[in-house]
Amino acid sequence: EAAIDALPAVAGRLAGSTRISPIRGAAPIGHRVNNAAGPGWILIGDAAGFVDPFTGEGIHRALRSARAAADALAAGGDVAATYRRARRRAFAAKTALSWLVQGFLAIPPLLEHAVERLEARPSATLLLGSALGDCRPATDALSPRALFEVLRP
Repeated sequence: EAAIDALPAVAGRLAGSTRISPIRGAAPIGHRVNNAAGPGWILIGDAAGFVDPFTGEGIHRALRSARAAADALAAGGDVAATYRRARRRAFAAKTALSWLVQGFLAIPPLLEHAVERLEARPSATLLLGSALGDCRPATDALSPRALFEVLRP
């Protein structure tokens, strides 16, 4: 109940409603891995880290990292270094966007501000949702223009 009261836009939408079951939810999730590969080993999927605050990225990141691992193994040479570079290229922007959203989730007044702005700006909501859902590049949502749309008054 306190969490709902801390977010006036949510509290307003729920005013007059009746709760029919206990409130349940998941805290923001995230797991960093400093090194996803080394001599004779490679981590893929969630084992290699996850930060998406809504979906956990699961299957998408697992498939992309498995592909990067297979390509690194096929290329030979320093497989671990090749894999680390491929992971950085594949996930750097999405990781930055996900940690940014995690930051908003951790600061209720900032989250409230962003939620109010997103409610008023469907195109910004679509852009952010599409980037978080891996339907468009995360770099699109990290552009100064996109961030301005979410944060401007």
